[in-house]
Amino acid sequence: MCTSDPDEPVRTAADAREAGVEGLPILARLPNGQRGWTWSKLLRLVVVVVILAVATVVLVDKHQEVTGALHLLRHLRWGWVLGAAAAEALSLLPFARLQRWMFRAGGVRLGFWSTVWVTVAGNALGTSLPGGVAWSTAWMFHQYRRRGADRSLTVWALATAGLLSGIVLFVLLVVGLWTADGRGPLTFLRWPATGVAAGGFVAVLAAAMTVWRHHGDPPSGSRLTAAVRRWRWAATVADEVAELFSRLRPALVRPTSWAQVVVMATANWLLDGACLVGCIVAVHGAVPWPSVLVVYATTQIAASMPISPGGLGVVEASLALLLVAYGMPGAVAIATVALYRLMSFWGLSGAGWLVWTALSVGEGRGRRQPHPTGS
Repeated sequence: MCTSDPDEPVRTAADAREAGVEGLPILARLPNGQRGWTWSKLLRLVVVVVILAVATVVLVDKHQEVTGALHLLRHLRWGWVLGAAAAEALSLLPFARLQRWMFRAGGVRLGFWSTVWVTVAGNALGTSLPGGVAWSTAWMFHQYRRRGADRSLTVWALATAGLLSGIVLFVLLVVGLWTADGRGPLTFLRWPATGVAAGGFVAVLAAAMTVWRHHGDPPSGSRLTAAVRRWRWAATVADEVAELFSRLRPALVRPTSWAQVVVMATANWLLDGACLVGCIVAVHGAVPWPSVLVVYATTQIAASMPISPGGLGVVEASLALLLVAYGMPGAVAIATVALYRLMSFWGLSGAGWLVWTALSVGEGRGRRQPHPTGS
């Protein structure tokens, strides 16, 4: 596996195989010039510095709240701490099942716990490294290819699982904006977010109806086929997509199958949200039930922005400010954020890196096994 600086590009086929990105030419052929500072990196650094500076000023100004938070953290309700930790640990299981379903729909059966370990380790890569999403996706791509999935199915499974997860999170945000009952600083987003969600629902419904009307067959437009055949690479992609579509046909035409994956994506987010609720109660706080969903969903959307690894600094600041904005005392909000991030970021990342190490050691031993020779 990759032992070099994650910011240094992979330049050779051997490096690509060692980094676990074999089969992803874009990641394996980054130009040397990308090693230096870019405007996007500089902007992210400035944003992180500004956020940390503002957080420092707030903490200094609110030293009484910080003292109160430390007092709450010394007197935790340990039963709720254990419950919150259990919810966080279980939150990745539905997402692993979601990815497993995607592969099974394409005819590849993966072991449940094998998928869980890849998901846990991939989450650690995605939340810990600069540009972690790319590294996590490349590593998971490599792991699933090693477990028997072909290229097109792996790309489809990872992309569709991530897309569904993002859609469900946005729907939870819309629901939270309405359950907040017109209170809080995000009320103005209710109608715009609802409009976007409604438009997306109509688009998904239209696509589903098109698939159902064709009984799972890919649209057979001869003009489109003739057009893509002009370019060899496009023809290859079209052939792979058509072959994949035919394999996925049984799953694509069953509404119950899509209901299952939506439930799994929702359970992933709700279990993580349950961890946040457990942390609030663990520090002797009162859960702001009408607004907790909008606070949680907004924080997760902020965490997904590529500003810092794992949303470090961004999540803490946004979650604390939103909890206070929706009526929570400052000391309780700070204690809640500290405990929640200890579980959802540091805890999961630490566990993920242990799993990544174990998988890497096992893979290295597999490579060193002598190949049997015939007589």
